[in-house]
Amino acid sequence: MSRPDICAPGRMVISGFSSYDSRAFSPDGAMRKMVVEERIADGRTNLWGVDQGTSMATPAVAGIVATWLQAYPQLTPAMVKEILASTAVRDAFVDANPERWGYGKIDSAAGLEKVLSLASTMGVEIHDAIRYDSAAKSLLNAAGTVRVYSVSGMMCAESDAAVIPVGHLLPGVYVAVASGAAIKFVVNR
Repeated sequence: MSRPDICAPGRMVISGFSSYDSRAFSPDGAMRKMVVEERIADGRTNLWGVDQGTSMATPAVAGIVATWLQAYPQLTPAMVKEILASTAVRDAFVDANPERWGYGKIDSAAGLEKVLSLASTMGVEIHDAIRYDSAAKSLLNAAGTVRVYSVSGMMCAESDAAVIPVGHLLPGVYVAVASGAAIKFVVNR
């Protein structure tokens, strides 16, 4: 068995099942018991079910790396591997069996921070995480355009004003970028 480079969520993941896989669609199919949702749309039956393994973990890693590439398109495969290795979570499980866990458990937010720090050649600087507990708070006194991104890479807000309201954001982790500075912040309710 070869050692993985990184570990990601891959157990008890709900995902779409292929409509061409008779194991899920047959009433007595081997995967039928794993189906958690069935919907018919446009005359086609769609199934979602619980699965596990590399087939579930790989899309999570691909999505995380795609977010990093959106934040810094100049990333190379070698840079991605280094970011995965240097930001992975290492705990007692990883340290007890590194052949099973590789570098450790993927940390998408820490990786995104590192990617943004690589963008420092473009004048972006990472500051410590800031926790915003009130919906009434505003973010960043900065000149120029301020953009707020979710950790999935989606732009959630943009403003040319000196401050940008964050009260409409759902609880979660976000990255704000403005005029050469970037901060990670958490919205709590």
